Amino acid sequence: MRRRYGPSWMQRCFNGFTRLSTDLLHAIIEEDISAKEAWDWLRNLFQDNKNSRAVALEHDFSHVKIRDFPNASAYCQQLKTLSGQLKSVGGPVIENRLVLQLVAGLTEAYKNLGTNIRQSKPLPPFTEACSSLRLEEKALAEIDDEAPAAMVVDHHDFDEPPLNQNTGNCNNHRGKHNH
Repeated sequence: MRRRYGPSWMQRCFNGFTRLSTDLLHAIIEEDISAKEAWDWLRNLFQDNKNSRAVALEHDFSHVKIRDFPNASAYCQQLKTLSGQLKSVGGPVIENRLVLQLVAGLTEAYKNLGTNIRQSKPLPPFTEACSSLRLEEKALAEIDDEAPAAMVVDHHDFDEPPLNQNTGNCNNHRGKHNH
């Protein structure tokens, strides 16, 4: 006899299934399988592959680069997510390593910030490093916004003579008068 589960358990179950990849979902969905059996199957799958998953997550964590994200917040969130996933497979990431990976994935635009963080003793907490990164991102965006305004050039039509120039007398002697 199958055990019945309450609505909140069913909702959590449904939410979990909506986060599965299509391949995994097709592998576990069968007509005669209960939600609990599906969860047990998934748990066994991930526990059996724990070491392989740890290796893949370690690779992903070590290769996260800010250039692959739309903004600093998304970059920091991905580092934090991968850190949590590594912890779940027995490979916890210490705070210093998280901060150093954040610095390692920065682009040239953030070189000064990276140097400042790296040379801090002790290293700042991850949340503080992310906050500094977001502030630097904002400052760089403001500089980019101001750059086009600094490039404005005075425009003169070639048909009109420049102002304050004596057009009737070509004098190349710069202040010397020939009489």
